[in-house]
Amino acid sequence: MKHFSVIVRELRLWLTSYSWVQWILPYAMYIMFGSVAVQIIDYLIWQLSGKSFSIVDVLSTIGYFTFLLGFWLTLISPQQVKYAPYGLFAEAIYVLYPFTSFSLYEILRAGILIYFGYWLLRYTAMQHAEQQTEQPT
Repeated sequence: MKHFSVIVRELRLWLTSYSWVQWILPYAMYIMFGSVAVQIIDYLIWQLSGKSFSIVDVLSTIGYFTFLLGFWLTLISPQQVKYAPYGLFAEAIYVLYPFTSFSLYEILRAGILIYFGYWLLRYTAMQHAEQQTEQPT
């Protein structure tokens, strides 16, 4: 996990060198979970209308790429990194929803998201434990 800590720290230094990243970094968690909400709304519009609209495809694409942006920003944010695994779990639930039929792609994608979410959850727990032991009581 120490290697991953070094990678996250260097990624944080590199990405925060861009001014636009520093500007949107406080909103990283909102971007990540908001994009999952946009994807769910997109799916519900498609299910309720029964038709495919071009705006629905645009919403799906926007939701997917803003989730990636929000996840990376949440990962490099020192205060919000603890919410990054929950974003991966929320995306996995969205991938598997409505839980009626699964394709191999959906199972693999959800499995990868859950796997990385689990290891990221362990990383954030270890990081929190290390911070607690370093603080004087």
